Order: sequence, then structure tokens, then C-alpha cells
Amino acid sequence: MWLICPIASVGKRLQPFTYSKPKAFIKIAGKRIIDHILIKLKNTFPKETNICFIVGYKKRQITDYLKNNHSDYFNLHFVEQKPMGYEADTPFFSGIGDAILLAKDRAENDDLFLFFSDRLPMEDYSPVLLNFHEDICDGVINVRQVSNPKFYGVVEIDENEIVRSIVEKPESPKSNFAVSGSYLLGMSVTPRLFKLLEEQNKIHLKNGEEHELTPIIQKLIKEGFRFKINK
Repeated sequence: MWLICPIASVGKRLQPFTYSKPKAFIKIAGKRIIDHILIKLKNTFPKETNICFIVGYKKRQITDYLKNNHSDYFNLHFVEQKPMGYEADTPFFSGIGDAILLAKDRAENDDLFLFFSDRLPMEDYSPVLLNFHEDICDGVINVRQVSNPKFYGVVEIDENEIVRSIVEKPESPKSNFAVSGSYLLGMSVTPRLFKLLEEQNKIHLKNGEEHELTPIIQKLIKEGFRFKINK
């Protein structure tokens, strides 16, 4: 299994805290967010698990820190996401979908655990893996119930907790289950995932648009791939 972490973005909503560091380096309870996450991952995955970080903003700071502090446990890999351009010397990128696509050569024919560096789990990620192996499915989406779902990626589920649909920041959400920080995608779906990401990558972006992951997951659902939730 490959672990993939898109960590290229600037974190504009957290400025001025992110002027000098990436948002994953903000400290909570004495540790950087990324340290909290990697400790949880160590409690879930065996030593020498492969992690690919998709870096961009503050790439040298991220790469040096992770190599110095976490290479004793994980096999660390780094791929750079090139910026689309700059606004007042601050780079902007084409989105999480394109970031994940950069891991294609590594994870295309393997299970893929995707985690985001701006969601801090209270527990480790073991329930996601258990949920995946307990039933026949193509993937698991980690979710939590929120009070304002229109600010998140939102999943609609059936009575068996299988995902019917997923929408990014809907104006009229059909549920209050928001995607929360991680996806597990089995090797039954990863080749198709990367194919769809490649097709999306060719679509020209207008100002302010990004190539997201959510519409790709929705296409996979429409094609018949089966995703469960982990609450």
C-alpha cells in the first residue's frame, strides 16, 4: 500500500500564520500538525511503509524536516507539483486532483491511502483499514457529521452506509456527512482513478478553478465502484 499526502498548497485561509511555514507545520498542543498525523500513521502502518508527499509551497522546508524527523520509520518519497503561476510572489496550484496524479507511477496498481495534512485525527487510522477489509468494496471514505456541510465535500449514503454520491461544497447538502481527511482506495479502483485524473488534467482551468478529487470519486461511483464510509 502507498500512502499519498498532497502538501503543496499555500494555506491562504491561515495567513498570516502560513507566511513563513506550510499550514501542516502549525503547532497544536506542542507538536506540528504533520507530526501528530505521522504519529497516528505509525500506529496504523508497519515500518518502512512508503509515503509520497506531493510538495510545492515551502518544499525545501517540508522535505528537510520530514527527512530529519521521520525517515527512520517511513520510506519517504517527494514529488514536486509545479505552480500554475504566482500572485505577489505567492504560488498557486492546479488542485488536489493534479497533485494526486503525480503519484501515478508509484501507486497506479496498488492500494492507496490518501491523507490530507490539514485534518488532525483524534484516533489512529486503523478503523479505516478494518472497515475496508471487513466487506467487499473498492474503497473507504473517512467522514464525520458536521453542522455546516456546505463548506465541505459531502457524501450521501444508503441504509448500508454505501456512498450514493459525493459533492464538493454543495449549496443544498443532502446529508451532514463531510469528508474528513482520508480515503482508502483499493487496487481494484486505482487504475481507473488515475485514468480519470489524467483526463481531468487536460481540461483548461479558468481563473480560480482547480482540478479537484471529489468529481473524480463521483464519476467512479457512477461507473459502479463501491465506496463505504468510516465514521
